[in-house]
Amino acid sequence: MIKLMDIIKESFDKQQIVDIANEFIKSNKFNPSDDCKHSVRNFVNWVKDNKGFEPDVMLLAPPEDIKRFPGQRGDGDSHIFSIINGYAIDFTAKQFDSNQPLIKIIPESKIESEYKKIGGYFTSYPDWFENGKTFIKSKFNNLPDWFYKGFNT
Repeated sequence: MIKLMDIIKESFDKQQIVDIANEFIKSNKFNPSDDCKHSVRNFVNWVKDNKGFEPDVMLLAPPEDIKRFPGQRGDGDSHIFSIINGYAIDFTAKQFDSNQPLIKIIPESKIESEYKKIGGYFTSYPDWFENGKTFIKSKFNNLPDWFYKGFNT
């Protein structure tokens, strides 16, 4: 039987997540000009190769006003970031708001309120998201097929 203290020791606190994110930024796998898809894919693969586990990811629906919040690619499509132990790690939050830090790490419970500040999220394509939700939380390779269209590298 697993003891509670063993489970607690195995989980990451926020500072450990910040340390992992900073270590990734210093690696040759991080490219600050990557869009969110590529940065998340590179981060997930780097974590699997270097830390021995696979983070979850969260895919958000497009911003409510894509003209005002077009994102890095300019078409206001969905936004994705990694999740480790209840914390979201976003390497591309600056694409929505230049005042954001290079790495934005926030508790999963605050994602909705944080991203509402920079445009909010909704979907006009309810078939993309289960039951019309505004996000999907999954492993990277379990995301819907439509997500991978346009992934040319």
